[in-house]
Amino acid sequence: MPKEAAEVERQAFALTQQSQQETQQLAQFETEFMHAQELEFSGRSQEAIEIYERILKASPGEPQVSFALARLYLNARQPQQAVQYIRRALERRPNKADYHELYAMALLELGQVSEAEQELRTAILLEPSDGASYNALGNLLLKQGRVDDAIDALEQAVRLAGDEASYRLNLSNAYRQKGDAAAADRENSAYQRLTQPKQPGPE
Repeated sequence: MPKEAAEVERQAFALTQQSQQETQQLAQFETEFMHAQELEFSGRSQEAIEIYERILKASPGEPQVSFALARLYLNARQPQQAVQYIRRALERRPNKADYHELYAMALLELGQVSEAEQELRTAILLEPSDGASYNALGNLLLKQGRVDDAIDALEQAVRLAGDEASYRLNLSNAYRQKGDAAAADRENSAYQRLTQPKQPGPE
C-alpha cells in the first residue's frame, strides 16, 4: 500500500474512533442528565446536585448543567453558589432570557437590587413575550416603592399571561399601594376566579 494511502486510512480510522467515543460520551451525558433531572423533580435535590456536579466536571462547557445547579442552589437558599454557576452558564449562553432571570433572583437574595433589576430588564429585551420577567420586575419595583413603574410592569405581565393567578394578585397589591381600590378589587376578583376549584362537569 502506498505511504499516502496508508496515512489517509490511518486518519480515517482515527476519525471513526473519535466519532464513536464522542457518541458514547454524548449518550452517557444525556443519560446522567436525565437521571439528575428526575431526582431534582422528585425532591431529591442533594443527589441531583452531586450528579450535576459530576457531569459538569467531565463536561465543563455544558451551560444547561450550570443552570440546573444554579437553580438548585438558589432553591436551597445558597445564592452565592447559585451566582457562581449561573455566571458560568451565561458565559456560554448570554442570550438566554431565563438565565438572566435566574441570575436576577440570586442577586436579589444577596441584596444586589439594582443589578437584579438590570438582569430582569435584559431578560425582557431578550424575551419580550415572557410574562414571568415582567412579573418579577414588577415585584422588585414595588418593594422599592416605585409603584407606578411596578404597575406598568405587572400590567404587561397580565397582558401576556392573564391566566396566571399570582400575576393578578401582585397587580392587585400594587393598585392597593397606589390607593386605587377599584382596580385592586378588580384584579383580586380575577385572582379569586382563577384560584377557585373547578366544578366537576355533568357525568
